[in-house]
Amino acid sequence: MSLMQTPFLKRLADEVSPLQDRVIFHPLFSELYEGKLSLEQLRGYTVQACLWKTYVNDLLPVAMEKSPPDVRDLTAKNLAMEVGGSGQPSHTELLMRFGEEIGLSREAFRRASPILEVGTFCSFLARVFYEEDFLGPAAVSNYALEGLLVKKYPRIIRALREHYLVSPRGLEFWEIHLEADAEHSSDGEKILARYATTEDQQARAISLAKLALQYRFGAVNGCYHRYAPSSQMSAA
Repeated sequence: MSLMQTPFLKRLADEVSPLQDRVIFHPLFSELYEGKLSLEQLRGYTVQACLWKTYVNDLLPVAMEKSPPDVRDLTAKNLAMEVGGSGQPSHTELLMRFGEEIGLSREAFRRASPILEVGTFCSFLARVFYEEDFLGPAAVSNYALEGLLVKKYPRIIRALREHYLVSPRGLEFWEIHLEADAEHSSDGEKILARYATTEDQQARAISLAKLALQYRFGAVNGCYHRYAPSSQMSAA
């Protein structure tokens, strides 16, 4: 029997998938898929995504400290992939390379501050990593958020290649995550299947996963409106 046939994980998927789809088809991404998203919005989203991605990487050691050995090993593997090493660039470096392709400077990344909605999203992540046990980060980061990326990145890659003419160098960040995030999402599923054994633990995991996607939707929505061209803002 596969993991997804267990009653808990089926319920988790049934409740989380609609919220993942809500993010995937937010106007920011729907317009991106069609090549209609403005470069201002794409640049703004990219910088803000780099901020929350870096923040999650900073939080991973917090989860490791309170995890059992097998979960700690999975998290350490995740972090090692994110930060690079042994001749491999960090994922943040790859995202900045993509940013350069769409007209961003590295200075733009260095001086960026989170917009209100992204700051709120990051505050939620901090509460989960610091206040919950290891099941919270597994439900939020591994399962809900990285599972979201597995669904939307193929569409993003296609759009960036066809509509925005991004080179293979610029696409590397997105392509490397197709496999990596599928693995991380599967890790989250395994962690929850093994350790979320009580009704309270399962209910909490589902609740946190759903909340994470609502905050992520808010962050994306903030980027979409904050960086909209002035004519679009006037029409809104």
